[in-house]
Amino acid sequence: MAHDALGAHAQDELGISVKLKPRPIQAALASAASFAVGAALPLVVTGVVPQATLIPLSPEHHCCSWLFWADWLRALEVQA
Repeated sequence: MAHDALGAHAQDELGISVKLKPRPIQAALASAASFAVGAALPLVVTGVVPQATLIPLSPEHHCCSWLFWADWLRALEVQA
């Protein structure tokens, strides 16, 4: 510690060492992989769910329209 106080503190207290240095390429690849998996989940659900249970949408029935949600609630009532 007499020669490198900051290095000694980083290694002893924080667990930072040369072996555990950051790996930006590994972090970028892990981030890209998790993004791809998260983006694929809705596509997988759409592919697995039977088509009869999916609600068809017309251009005027987009997700921000009250008509979309009214149709969606009616579809849930019909299934129940």
